[in-house]
Amino acid sequence: MRKNRYYLIEYFQEEFQRAKDTKQSFIYERTTYTRKIKYKNYSLIFNQEGKMDDRILSLINKVRKDAMKYIELNNIQLPDSRIFFLDMFNIPKSDDIITKVDITKAYWKQGLMDGVISQDTDDFLNETFTDYTEKALKGVRLKALGSLATRKEIESYENGRVVDWEIKEQPTKQIYMNICSSIDQMMRKCRTEVDQCIFYYWDCMFVKKSHSKQVIDFFKSKDFECKSEDTILHYDIVGTKGYLTSEVDGKMYLVANENRNLLPGLNTTYSINNQ
Repeated sequence: MRKNRYYLIEYFQEEFQRAKDTKQSFIYERTTYTRKIKYKNYSLIFNQEGKMDDRILSLINKVRKDAMKYIELNNIQLPDSRIFFLDMFNIPKSDDIITKVDITKAYWKQGLMDGVISQDTDDFLNETFTDYTEKALKGVRLKALGSLATRKEIESYENGRVVDWEIKEQPTKQIYMNICSSIDQMMRKCRTEVDQCIFYYWDCMFVKKSHSKQVIDFFKSKDFECKSEDTILHYDIVGTKGYLTSEVDGKMYLVANENRNLLPGLNTTYSINNQ
């Protein structure tokens, strides 16, 4: 049986370079969250935690099993429109008080409502991760649901040189994209029904404070719960990308390239150069 050894992802590059420099034969696998170097008798796995969490692995397996069953019972179709993930509807002013409305468990809840995630899997999540903070639990949900769309790049090395390369994707990727599409369409519909929506980023809507209750009521009418807080937005440039920064928590939200030229007058624009 192949043995696995776990390390923090920050140590990956050093080991990867060593394997090539010493002319080892191995397989290198890369996903969004992990890097893996597979030697003949053991594997080195690099992730953000530096260890294996059996609970997360079990949840991922349950979600994938649910999704495969869903495929067997349903006719899976492509989204009928582009998925934006983020978009700007109005230009905020420097003195605007903006309410940031976060949908609670948006993608997980959509998966439940669509019948992709079973009640048994949801119960497992709620009963197994009681020691996790809400922030950590959000990461667990995203990781498990995102596993439906895992894209794995695989490189084969012989004597330290690449001899083969391929990409593998989960057969459940389209289900994940359909869930994303449902949330994306809901965010855009919110904009058409509520005036003064400014900007949205995945499952988070920024709206002028005067219209925040209408946004919250809209999401509740769709059976979603929300959290909200007031903030002021700043426009920052980091390297070649533009971001809206929420003053209340310092979080930065990517702005689409087509909207960047609209924002330099917002508050103080400054450039952060990549060193």
